[in-house]
Amino acid sequence: MLKERLPKYLWFAYAVAISTWTICIYCELGRIYRDHELFAKNVAGQTFVSDFAVFYNAARLTKINCSERKLNVYSPKEQELGLREVTAPVVPELPLLAIYPPYFFAMVAPLSLVPLNIAWFFWCFCGAVSALAAIWYSSRSDCWRSFFSRYVLFVAIFASFPCWLSFKLGQVSLFLPAGLTLFWYLIRQRRFALAGLVSVACILKVQYLPMLAVAGLVRGRLRYVLGAGATMLALLCLSYFVLGLDNMLSFPEAVRYNETAHAAGGVSPHMMQNFRGMLTLIVGEDNALVHMLSMGLFVLAFVCVGALWWSLRKHSVDSQAFRLGAAATIIILLIASPHTHTQDYFALVPAAIWLWEGTADDASKAAKWVRGLLLALPFLSWSFFMTQFIWFLLRLQPLLLWACVLLCLIFVLLRAACARKSAVTCK
Repeated sequence: MLKERLPKYLWFAYAVAISTWTICIYCELGRIYRDHELFAKNVAGQTFVSDFAVFYNAARLTKINCSERKLNVYSPKEQELGLREVTAPVVPELPLLAIYPPYFFAMVAPLSLVPLNIAWFFWCFCGAVSALAAIWYSSRSDCWRSFFSRYVLFVAIFASFPCWLSFKLGQVSLFLPAGLTLFWYLIRQRRFALAGLVSVACILKVQYLPMLAVAGLVRGRLRYVLGAGATMLALLCLSYFVLGLDNMLSFPEAVRYNETAHAAGGVSPHMMQNFRGMLTLIVGEDNALVHMLSMGLFVLAFVCVGALWWSLRKHSVDSQAFRLGAAATIIILLIASPHTHTQDYFALVPAAIWLWEGTADDASKAAKWVRGLLLALPFLSWSFFMTQFIWFLLRLQPLLLWACVLLCLIFVLLRAACARKSAVTCK
């Protein structure tokens, strides 16, 4: 009797632990906000500035450019002066630059119409709603039919460190689960033109676009290209009318400066949970060799994703192989991208749900390991953060290692799924 009830007891204990932890961490976020430490603070002589303060500064600069005087919104000097006004009385040690595509400035411009704290609440509210919608849509299968299972899913996701950090920083990563869920939904519905629109307009981190584009191109071909191309053209027009041609042309140089100049803060390559972050720790600095190797690995990953989707081109969008391929693509774009931080792992939400569903009736060792890694992530992600100094000494990036192990297991499952399809075809 006890043996039969033990799994239920363990699930109940997990639910209690994860619920308690969630309450604690979001109470702490409330304390940080109450003590006016959310957007900027000084700790032991070091200045910490949230990403949302940088976004809000970008919105203010866009408003000034449109209504008062023309300026270069990508200018380090202009951004530094503006950020000091936003974070006053805290003064940033290094300029934190908003290096996003020109259309991002147009999108966030309305935030400047309200005070910083209200803008943050609105931003996080929209991010939370979009993430909840993505989780709800992705978990509509019978695997999540009970209230308890769905409750544990929602709480476990919001208890993870990448999710909490996304809210604390007010990061764009809040919108990644919704954007990726919508992209793969449109691919499955064969609405490739709309998938092209979403991949360009809704995935605000352009470094992730190439991996999605190759999947969309293999599946949707000309329709995907037309959708993505039309969206790019529309966003270019929006950028031109809001920022002007000079600001648009300044974007590539701003990216180069931010990624290579040590006079700018916010990049923190030693903190990145990707190949670049690992190489930076191994080499000891973010130098030209690290950049070259990182870009080489990114190109290799791009080719591998292309080969993956070419091999899956005949698989149904409802097949296990398709879902595993989509999950693998999300993980690859995170670990191979030249710019991925801890909060960006919030993008794993749809992949985690698909993997849990796909391994529900799989008794293989690989499936059990996948489920174990997913179950442990909310607590593991916080333990990685709390033991950060140890990982620096070991010159390892823990979330990268976790993602690489998960990716290897996915390919084991993918190989088995393809083998089953081949066996059925032969019969």
